Amino acid sequence: MSDQATNDPIRAQRACYFCHKRKIKCNRETPECSACKRHQRVCSYKNNTLDLISDQNTTSSTAITVEEPPALQPGQSPRDRTSVACRFLDHEVFQRSKARLSILPVPNFIPSYVRPFMGDNTGLQRIATRYYQCVHPWLPIISKRKVYDQLLNPLSPLRTDAVFLCLCMDLFSPLQNDNPWTPLYSTIRRLFTEMQVAGILSMETLQGCILLAVYEIGHAMYPAVQVSIGLCLKYSLALGIGWTSSVDGPISDTPWVEAEERRRTWWAIFMLERIANLGNPRQELLVSEPALTEQLPCQEKEWDYGGYKNVFSTLSAPPESLGRYANVVQAGYLLGRVLRHDLYMSIDIELRKEEVSQLEKTLHALISYSESNAGTTYSIICYQTAISFCALLTLYAPYLSHEEPNLRERANAVSNDAASFALAVAEEYMETESVDLTHGDIPPFVLHWFYLAGVRFIITSQLRGLGVIETALEKLNAKWKSAGIYLELLAARRIMDSIPT
Repeated sequence: MSDQATNDPIRAQRACYFCHKRKIKCNRETPECSACKRHQRVCSYKNNTLDLISDQNTTSSTAITVEEPPALQPGQSPRDRTSVACRFLDHEVFQRSKARLSILPVPNFIPSYVRPFMGDNTGLQRIATRYYQCVHPWLPIISKRKVYDQLLNPLSPLRTDAVFLCLCMDLFSPLQNDNPWTPLYSTIRRLFTEMQVAGILSMETLQGCILLAVYEIGHAMYPAVQVSIGLCLKYSLALGIGWTSSVDGPISDTPWVEAEERRRTWWAIFMLERIANLGNPRQELLVSEPALTEQLPCQEKEWDYGGYKNVFSTLSAPPESLGRYANVVQAGYLLGRVLRHDLYMSIDIELRKEEVSQLEKTLHALISYSESNAGTTYSIICYQTAISFCALLTLYAPYLSHEEPNLRERANAVSNDAASFALAVAEEYMETESVDLTHGDIPPFVLHWFYLAGVRFIITSQLRGLGVIETALEKLNAKWKSAGIYLELLAARRIMDSIPT
């Protein structure tokens, strides 16, 4: 056989999957045909047997059975790889050449194992509608206009990352059984891994990962929670998302809606890491603290309906001037301050007392504002209040047995008040037959507050209060399986502290 014949491309016996489905001409080259290469699609000769066919019309051919390729394959050309890697391997070259991170085109290919979970475009729209009713009110990070006008527009090709985002939205549908490791969750995990291998990097991928982390927090799926939050952090940095002082390029170059979405998404990652550290307050934080001049999310009506106003609020703004999400962000920021305080207990006691007093006053101001707006802006269990009380309980936990009487008494008084408030909310929740979804469903972030209140009732031997908290957690377990884990932890605490049942 001549060298020319040896170098002839291997051609498939039949057209590839896409060309066959669309009834277009396929040159049958492997590993990808010219049509798929031109349109940057994944070329698949699934279940095809390839023959070596040379232009010399040789009389013999060798049949080769090719295994099915991964659903998503890396799609970076050598130039793409250089452009993408430039930012990460030599940032100085990236800045001096005024290059920008190359975002590769997201493929429109939907793996076959994903299709049973998504249905048609109408099914995805139903998923989005339920998400915006139940979850968006307390986690407003995904632009409605983007989802309905772009991602789910029937006139536009359905992108892989859009499907991934919608499937992550669907995680918040009621569980069919007590096992959160559902087939949908496993499918999302598989798709996410393949998207990483394929080099898909987009805002929608990051937002889907955030929803995945929230789902895992709600069902106590550890250590997956920590891994997902870490991935969110690295993805956001790869996209150039972070504090205003650390991102590349002026913010003014970004359209307002996109800049606001990036800001909300980054704040969500910031808060998730701090909420996930509540069980281990002395664990080191990866996301740095923001400056007081950092911009907060805008009012929800402006965000949802595009009523842009050139008014920006910062962390030092009073709570009454902010929207719901911005208030939650402030609570998350204060929680971060508390966690930082807990990390540095070796500092002089007088300095620590001053910081404790300041943090307590600020947290109580947020709680008072939330209480005054109960029923108008927040659901029955306000998670801004929950985060604020978690911060207070965590702040004073090291001082419950402190040698200084005044500090010890204050720590116990504040902790008792936080537990009593949780008891009142739990009783109100138990008397409610169904949750009013006007302000969204109950987020999983409230559960740790109930747990800390239960621990406080164990310490103070208040069995009635403990019983109410346990009953509320039993009810919440139907929604979030981490409630059941908290119940088991309370049972362990009762035994360890020798509280009679």
